[in-house]
Amino acid sequence: MKLNLFLITTGFVFSISVQAQPDSRILEEFEEWIETSAYEITETSLDASSSDLAPIERMIGDARIIGLSEGLHSPAEPLVFRNRLFKYLVEELGFKAIVIESGIVESKVLNDYAIGSEDSLENSLLNGISYGFDQLQGNHSLLRWIRNHNDSLPDGEQKVQIFGMDVSGSPPGLVTTRKPDAPLRYTLEYLDSVDATSAEQFRERIDPLLPILASGNGYGMLSQSERDGLTASIEDMISLVARRKLEYIAVSSEYDYLWGERAAIAARQTDSWFRRMPLEWTPSGDYTWTAESQNIRDRTMAENFDWVLDQLNSTDRVLVFASVNHMAAEQHELPHYLVDEGQRQYKRTPFGYYAKTKYGEDFTNILNVVGSGEIKPCFQPGAIPIAMEVPRPDWIDARFHDHSMDEYFIDLRDAPERVSNWLSEVREQRNARISALGSFDIVYYVAKFTHDCL
Repeated sequence: MKLNLFLITTGFVFSISVQAQPDSRILEEFEEWIETSAYEITETSLDASSSDLAPIERMIGDARIIGLSEGLHSPAEPLVFRNRLFKYLVEELGFKAIVIESGIVESKVLNDYAIGSEDSLENSLLNGISYGFDQLQGNHSLLRWIRNHNDSLPDGEQKVQIFGMDVSGSPPGLVTTRKPDAPLRYTLEYLDSVDATSAEQFRERIDPLLPILASGNGYGMLSQSERDGLTASIEDMISLVARRKLEYIAVSSEYDYLWGERAAIAARQTDSWFRRMPLEWTPSGDYTWTAESQNIRDRTMAENFDWVLDQLNSTDRVLVFASVNHMAAEQHELPHYLVDEGQRQYKRTPFGYYAKTKYGEDFTNILNVVGSGEIKPCFQPGAIPIAMEVPRPDWIDARFHDHSMDEYFIDLRDAPERVSNWLSEVREQRNARISALGSFDIVYYVAKFTHDCL
């Protein structure tokens, strides 16, 4: 099956297999539990009171890291909730950063704007967010609020920051401003400023390949020797930056060095993602190779997230936001279309698994369940809205659908025994086969959604 690679890499997917529905007793218990234990979300404006979100404080407790998943990319309502939740977490609970599903190198532009750069909001988003997500109104609102919040702080008070954690360059990056050459270009520019001789030597090796990488899927046109040469050049660059750390800091700054070093590592991450691509591959080809690249991507997210935490104070609390497939805390099956018939079934090891394994109770995770509405790949010229179906009766999602509240959140850990047992089993969800209670702690539900394109 041939699908747009953007759909594979960003989560515009849903499952199609069918399982049995729960028996009538469990359905009744679900109904009663949600009607008596869920907290309705009553506001949709960043300027509104956050009192409807206050029960979340008890649910997350003292966890340092709050994971919030996104049921689908492009709906407005989950982004509005994310922004309101982050504002609440910052103002009421002292959170200091948000980490999003976007390229790590690109996000320096976002963070620089957030903490006071003179760049414009629009330009910061255009160059700072992956996969065309700069076209979503919710991301504009988020960055604008962070900047306004920081501008209002007294001199010397710690500012709120924003980071990406994803593979840089938006693989395959066909319609984005920053392409897969982004981390290499950033590293070379940093070397230009601290070590012109080494920069020139690396440019002789790398510059001829940058236009090919900038074409997104152009990596498939590289020969094996060109690929090997690129990989070797990246490793040599990482080694150089590491061993000359003190020299480079002396002629730049520790902040600039940390980003220069991260860009070199990000170049390795992007290269690793693309090396799964078959030689001479084109977008009309087979996509099964992306199964392994997706696992590389989630591991990359975990590594970059750890780096982000290292840039913060040890007690700083963080909200991390990515799709359900990335945020689930257990290994799960990949969508069926990534695997040829008769081929072994790949398992996805998501970012959330690494976070839960490493941080344990310091990581609390929220599952976003969406009802029905429309999505739209707003970065694509002439794109039209795509209607998404109501959750099928056998999906986990269906159990949270058709209640008296259109938008609410509920603590899965408080579910009655039979409901808890049902939620603990691996079942179909719009994006994957997961154990809801094994992968998440809280559910945020929205019944109707609209696209968020500018």
